[in-house]
Amino acid sequence: MAGLLNRLVDRQHDDLQQVRAEAYQREQVARAEASQQEERAYQREQSTRAEAYQREREARAEAKAEAVQREQAVKAEARQREQEAKAEARAAAKAEALQREKQVRSEVEKEMEIDRLRRKLAKKEAKERQPQLSSASHLVGAPTPSG
Repeated sequence: MAGLLNRLVDRQHDDLQQVRAEAYQREQVARAEASQQEERAYQREQSTRAEAYQREREARAEAKAEAVQREQAVKAEARQREQEAKAEARAAAKAEALQREKQVRSEVEKEMEIDRLRRKLAKKEAKERQPQLSSASHLVGAPTPSG
C-alpha cells in the first residue's frame, strides 16, 4: 500500500507540476499579450504625436503663407495707392500748368490787344495832327510833310 500511496503522491506531484507549468505558460502568454498591447499602445501614441506634430507644422506653414500673402496684398495695395496719388499729383500739376499757360496766354493776348489799340490810337492821333499841321503850315507857307 505504501507503493500505491507513493504513486498517488508522485502522480499528484506530477499533476501539480503540470498545473504549475500550465499556469506559468498562461502567465507567459498573458505577459506577452500585455507587452504586445503596451507596444501597440505606445506605437499608437507615437503615431498620434507624429500626426499632431505634422498637423501643427502644416498649420504653421499655412498661417505663414497666409501672412505672406496678406503682406504682399497690403504692399500691392499701398503701391497702387501710391501710384494713384502720383497720378493725381501729376494730373493736378498738369492742370495747374495748363491753367497758368491759359492765364499767361490771356494776359499776352490782352497786352497785344492793348498794344494794338495804342497803335491804332497813335495812328489816329497822328492823322488828326497831320491835317492840322498841314493846314497850319499851309497858312504860314511852310512846306507840308507830304511834300
